[in-house]
Amino acid sequence: MSSDGDLVFSADEPFGHQEYFSKIERAWQRAPRGCSLNRRRVDRYDAGSSLLYSPVEYEHRSFVSDLKSDPPDELWAREAFLSFVRGEFGTGRPVREKPPRFSPTIRDEHTVGLEVFERFLEVSEAELVYSSVISSISQRYSDDMTAALFEVLCHPPIGNARNRANVDFQRFGHQVNSQVERRDRLFLVLPSFPFKDQNRFRTSSNASTVDLGELALLVRLHVLGLALYQVHPFGADIVVLSDGLLYSDIFGVDRGQALKYREQLRGFRNVLNIQGTVSILDLSDLIGRLRDPATGDSTFDDTVRGLRLKIATFKSADPALKDAYQTLKRGMKWNLNTRESLRHRSDSEAWLILTEGDRRSIPPTLMSDWEAIEHRAEEAAEKYASTNIALRYHQLLERTFPGAIRATVHPKPQQFATPSRGSAYPWNGVAWVSGGQLYTNAVETRPLYDLARHEAVDVFRFDLTGEPLFFTEPLDGR
Repeated sequence: MSSDGDLVFSADEPFGHQEYFSKIERAWQRAPRGCSLNRRRVDRYDAGSSLLYSPVEYEHRSFVSDLKSDPPDELWAREAFLSFVRGEFGTGRPVREKPPRFSPTIRDEHTVGLEVFERFLEVSEAELVYSSVISSISQRYSDDMTAALFEVLCHPPIGNARNRANVDFQRFGHQVNSQVERRDRLFLVLPSFPFKDQNRFRTSSNASTVDLGELALLVRLHVLGLALYQVHPFGADIVVLSDGLLYSDIFGVDRGQALKYREQLRGFRNVLNIQGTVSILDLSDLIGRLRDPATGDSTFDDTVRGLRLKIATFKSADPALKDAYQTLKRGMKWNLNTRESLRHRSDSEAWLILTEGDRRSIPPTLMSDWEAIEHRAEEAAEKYASTNIALRYHQLLERTFPGAIRATVHPKPQQFATPSRGSAYPWNGVAWVSGGQLYTNAVETRPLYDLARHEAVDVFRFDLTGEPLFFTEPLDGR
């Protein structure tokens, strides 16, 4: 019990990185339900060796009773919904023009092993961390550690250049100054890595597949952690909050496939030996720990249900809400698992069903499938938005990881965007390696149909699974 009456549990940081789970993952597993994962450096004296030392201690403070019991009011829900849709999908009506071809022509196939990942890690560390990039930042901001941290987070290709405009430096300083003074290790928290997209036009693999796109982002996160360590000698940890189990039902993906995807990420991470910088927790577990073991319910679940009812009314509300609802629904259609449900349709038919929002443009022969996808998209939109807005309303990430730097793959105000390469997120496309040369900026992610712009491509498969690892121009130059 703390001096202010809160329930607090403390435990030393787990030792070493020789286990399957990282230190942070093991600390989270033993944390009480509904508690924060807060770290602090403490000073201790070892009488046997007559030495002072400063280990990291985990402090788990219960916050369930601090969650808001009242539902969000109408005005807050409206503004939160508009802000959420803008942050996820922008504004306007994106037009997806029908491509001349829907899938690339494969010229040749190759197999590669783990050495590809290891080589990419080695090259990335050498080019981005152990080079003049970080040393110049350290020299320029030698007397201002907070400014150096901010510069690393905004410096491409280590960070993201858009962060400079999206994140207020004074606000960032207010957040991290005390942590720097206390010699705390920093937390950077990133909800992401759900599962491989199951839209046939974006990917060619099942939902559990991890390709070079995902692994490249994991390596870039590791590199970011190392870079922050160069300017903040007490270190920084990247915490990925895998959200596949939370969203699998919403998008129609098998939960077993989402779980396999998450564990494959952990497995590849461990092979690369980067579990000292990158930890992978599960966002659905954060929410599950709020539930009463006896009833299986929580204040958070009540909020989600209430928000979903409100959001359902937005499709027939004023123009701003109605347009935002339609924008969200279009995004959901493109993200749904339709690989199986539209397997009986040709590529041209499936493209029309997924991209056309006006029923007057749908032929009678496609109407039943179009209506089914429209209905699924509406349900997904309401569930997806209500869950994310509830996370914001209850400040669940901020309460679970006090003082953490919030990261995102969607550049938005007051959140630090991760490094980005290509026109799609790693889980929403396939990996493409420019020129077949594996260097830091050569790996990007593109939707599968975009590769059909090339006359032909080569595919590299992982020798242990046979799954596509990345695509590239034909190696024979034809």
